[in-house]
Amino acid sequence: MKKKIGIILLTLMLVVTFTACGGAQTTDEERAFAAYTHYLELIGEIGGSGAWDADFTMDMSMDFMGMTIDTVSEGHSIAIVTDENNMEMFMSMTTDMGMLGMTMDMEMYITIVDGSIGEMRMTIDGEEMPEFALDPDMFGDMTDTNIPSFELGDILSVEIEEEGNYTTFHLELDVAALSDFIEESMSSQMSDLMEMFGDDANFTMSFGDDMFVSLVVYRDDNNPVAMTMTMEMTMGFEGAEFEEMDGEEITVRLTMEYRYNKFGDDVVMRTL
Repeated sequence: MKKKIGIILLTLMLVVTFTACGGAQTTDEERAFAAYTHYLELIGEIGGSGAWDADFTMDMSMDFMGMTIDTVSEGHSIAIVTDENNMEMFMSMTTDMGMLGMTMDMEMYITIVDGSIGEMRMTIDGEEMPEFALDPDMFGDMTDTNIPSFELGDILSVEIEEEGNYTTFHLELDVAALSDFIEESMSSQMSDLMEMFGDDANFTMSFGDDMFVSLVVYRDDNNPVAMTMTMEMTMGFEGAEFEEMDGEEITVRLTMEYRYNKFGDDVVMRTL
């Protein structure tokens, strides 16, 4: 039972540790891509600097050893990105483990200075983790937002929904084009976590056919207020430590929503 819970927590952390010019008419795809690109600039994914304050919800359903386990994580995150080598981040999160009858409260604060871990602190259920128990590599991976980036040609379809002052861009993306990004974002975290299970532990990942992203803007396309992404992936585990799983796989269906409160100079950092 402990190993099953450990694998579920590991999976949870992995998924918690992704215009037109010259007078030509802008297509829906071009408009959506321009709005999304500006959003990436605000959060520091493009251009090297950015700052944001957001609430988030992560709904995750896992098919695992004949069970379906639903977890819901809700939290708050703040990031100030000076450049690609310097940043400060705070995150608090409460996770309901559903049928396992467990909840977990986590808070984390980390700084990256000149590309290296500066300060890192974490509490779980109110207890601060000792420094020797904190893995700098895993903490470094957890500072990645894992917000998907893509090219205009990776958009399979766009639906634009207008309601009052709000516009929602619903994008269907080609997962084949995004697989390199997803694996780069996630494989390093999984590799770090696999080391906890032994040298012969290994994993594989595969993805569904599509990824869906929705971006909500207020009044104009340059004022994002929310982003939601939905995806499915399957993970297989190999090695003696996972022998009891007998070739079982974990299929994960994930919906991640960020609701933004502030960007830029209005963002104020919290610490533990």
